[in-house]
Amino acid sequence: MSQSFEKKLDLIIIIGLIITLPLLSLDQQEHFLQIYLFTILFIITYIIRNFIFHVDLHSLKGGIILFIQLFIALAINIYDNSFISEIYLLVLVGEAAMHRTKQFSIPFTFLAYTFFVIGRFINYPSFESLHFIIPKSLEFVSFFALSYLAKIIVNQKQQLAKAYESIKKAALSLEENTLFAERTRISREIHDTIGHTLTTTIMGVKASNKLIDHDKKKAKQLLNDIQIQLQNGLNDVRKSVKLLNNQQSFIEFLPSITSLLEDTIDQTGITIDYHIDAPNLHISPKQELVIYRALQEGLTNGIRHGLSTHFEFLLYKEDSNTIFKLIDNGKGFDIKQATLGFGLISMQERVRELKGEWLITSLPNNGGTELMISLPSIYQSQKYENKKLG
Repeated sequence: MSQSFEKKLDLIIIIGLIITLPLLSLDQQEHFLQIYLFTILFIITYIIRNFIFHVDLHSLKGGIILFIQLFIALAINIYDNSFISEIYLLVLVGEAAMHRTKQFSIPFTFLAYTFFVIGRFINYPSFESLHFIIPKSLEFVSFFALSYLAKIIVNQKQQLAKAYESIKKAALSLEENTLFAERTRISREIHDTIGHTLTTTIMGVKASNKLIDHDKKKAKQLLNDIQIQLQNGLNDVRKSVKLLNNQQSFIEFLPSITSLLEDTIDQTGITIDYHIDAPNLHISPKQELVIYRALQEGLTNGIRHGLSTHFEFLLYKEDSNTIFKLIDNGKGFDIKQATLGFGLISMQERVRELKGEWLITSLPNNGGTELMISLPSIYQSQKYENKKLG
């Protein structure tokens, strides 16, 4: 568990323990002084342990202190005529379940319940007390189970956050490596297309300069050859530029999308059902990047903020548009009251730049969230780009 969460929990517990002090005096107590002495000792031990020395309850020292507090709680139970003192035992049971292993916390819970029974038999020695002692065991078991479940949930949430940070770093690394590879490919394309033409042209010009004084006819022929070669080189450059413009993507789109989905499944433990209608998709590199980023942001928000455990991702063609849908089973939120974060705002701007449509729907109270993006066909998008440039 994170330190900030533990500090908040410790503060809540200490406030609760202090509130119990006046409650102990509500019943007529025969050993008023002893009760308050041990109760204050219990609270002081808790404060010193968590707020002064910051003892790690996972350590051997932490386990010993838990047992010391357990015996202090036993003393409070022995002198207390009410059931208020049971709270101190339950607090320790919860802490053992949250911070220690099952091998430690289960016997500890059993011992805490035994101490509770000892205290009740001392105060209520008749066998009639059995009618509330036996049902009380369910309280101890339930409190242990809830605390242990809370521990699992908190740990899983932290693991999900760490796992998704790893995915984001891996995605950024993939993008950087891909961009580097693309820059290398373009530089090779330029070298192969232009380098040879310019080299031979320069040599031809030098040769024509030498010939022009004593063989003008041959020099003129050489210049004509150079002109043809330059024209061919220009045509090659145009072909290369066209090839780059028509290139499917600066990244390997489908493998990258699939890798993002599968890595998320492997590293977070969530489930994702996805269908990508690859044969019918005709999208530009800019559209591919928008789709990749939208999927990345949608998964991040669904896991981190929506606590989603299942997603459905669809990418298909409808009429002349490319449709992106990401649906999760998260807790949802109220669209009218929500403030969009930087990631969603950036996504919205990217979609609008490509003349696309962006819609997010959600229902609070575990209603889930759906993100839908519609992008125009590559031909419409190029027409819009040309209009903007012209």
